[in-house]
Amino acid sequence: MSRRVLALLAGAVLLALSSCGASPGPSAGPGTVDRPAFGWERIEAFPLSPRTDPVVAWTGTEVVVVGGNTGWVCPPGADCTTPTALASDGAALDPATGAWRSIAPAPVGLWNSWGGDWDSVLVGDLLVVRGTKDASWQGYDVVADVWTDLTPPAGFEGRLVASEGRLWVHSGRRILSWDPTADEVRVEASYAPARPLQDTQLFVTPAGPVLSGMRYDDAEPDEPTLAQVDVPDGAGGWERFPTGQVGWLSHWDGTRLVGVEPGDADGGEVNGWDRAYPYAGSFDLEARRWQALDVPARDWDLDWPVSASVDTRILDHGRLLDTTTGAWHHVGRPESGLDHNLTATWAGDRLFVVGGVDEDLGFAAPAGPEAWFWTPPQP
Repeated sequence: MSRRVLALLAGAVLLALSSCGASPGPSAGPGTVDRPAFGWERIEAFPLSPRTDPVVAWTGTEVVVVGGNTGWVCPPGADCTTPTALASDGAALDPATGAWRSIAPAPVGLWNSWGGDWDSVLVGDLLVVRGTKDASWQGYDVVADVWTDLTPPAGFEGRLVASEGRLWVHSGRRILSWDPTADEVRVEASYAPARPLQDTQLFVTPAGPVLSGMRYDDAEPDEPTLAQVDVPDGAGGWERFPTGQVGWLSHWDGTRLVGVEPGDADGGEVNGWDRAYPYAGSFDLEARRWQALDVPARDWDLDWPVSASVDTRILDHGRLLDTTTGAWHHVGRPESGLDHNLTATWAGDRLFVVGGVDEDLGFAAPAGPEAWFWTPPQP
């Protein structure tokens, strides 16, 4: 059975943990958005040209879509240079009415080069964008509809983490925060343990800044390198907690650090480990306890490869975890030929998806334009 036929059959497929039902088709009129009980619905009258990997953000009332790659698209698994055909125009969607409006164009071409919040994040009313054609940082005021050039302090690299109206970063022996509107930086904590974690990810929590990462040189050749967590000890130092997973803890749901990569690893035939270790798991910050997480396998035929996480909803390559209940859902596929370079964000209680490439048509240019909403089933 072909991928396209499977896609049509899978529009409303859910995991056994959820109830089954039919997915509604596209909405009827231009500029309108229906609200089905759950499933996929196409957003009509998308006002921008075809593009992949635009910057998207949810302001609380509108979905902002700006920039994106309008030229040749790098195929999956290929090693490509940064695209040069980057758009600067954008639009904002009111999901309540389905109405689009134009927004001020960015002063330079933009794109979502890493996906998620690696290159763009909303800080208060300011959308901070690092993925630009000229490597500059840009800020878009979603209320005033104005762009400004930003100059970040030294050390602001890696994933963009926003909290309390500031951007946070682990930079060497310090954890810094920066208010991009006031252009004010401060040191939030020192980080100088004898054996600092490597390839860290930073999370801003009620316990303060928390780091997860690895120690690559600590494990013996026949032992796994496991993720570890550093938590402030309340006295200016750090307390370290090992986990039992070989994958990353990449999401903070308000109480736990969570990683949802499926599968496990046993080290292989040479210097194999004593057993298989999972890639996924969660670390309860209050209890200071790690536990394994049972993650369903990815189904590339049945699930649209979209990822976006917020609070207790973690969507990874078409599989949604609700960390409050532990329930998993497959989002399935809408009636669309797009299958790569999709950009997504949560817009209230719904998932917004835009852009994409149809592999059957090739990667010479983006397909579409298409924009979609997915409504999760109610518990």
